[in-house]
Amino acid sequence: MSSVSGSAVLECPPEQAWALVADVTRMGEWSPDCESCEWIDGATGPDVGARFTGHDKRRLLSRSTTCTVTECEPGRVFAFVVGDAADPDSTWRYSFVPHVDGTMATETCEIPKPMSTGAKLAARLTHPGGDREADVQAGIDATLAKLQVAARAASL
Repeated sequence: MSSVSGSAVLECPPEQAWALVADVTRMGEWSPDCESCEWIDGATGPDVGARFTGHDKRRLLSRSTTCTVTECEPGRVFAFVVGDAADPDSTWRYSFVPHVDGTMATETCEIPKPMSTGAKLAARLTHPGGDREADVQAGIDATLAKLQVAARAASL
């Protein structure tokens, strides 16, 4: 299993930071890969077991994935798995801790299994140099930077 994470201080209370991330319909505003997300199967917001579809685009390839919320504690944690909930392709987790300047937000991506041959080929096409972990790290850093801007604007 590999794990990649990053942290940033968001200038807002933890509940507000959590609300930005847990509204997956806004994920396209933060993530450099995600174009959009929508709740599915009757879900209208974050709750453990709620499912959503995420639409990603990396260079020339587009894909849609089904995601399932696995942790949902307002102001503390929001997490979801990508793919089959019993055998996920990845797990994304956002944690929020009070900080003197607002909230320390940490985004983590866990990739539980080695990539298949097809996934390795796709990684070469979508990740510069084929280094998936470095590309995920760059995406996390970009997402957190955009969340910092959004949190600052929301707290004004």
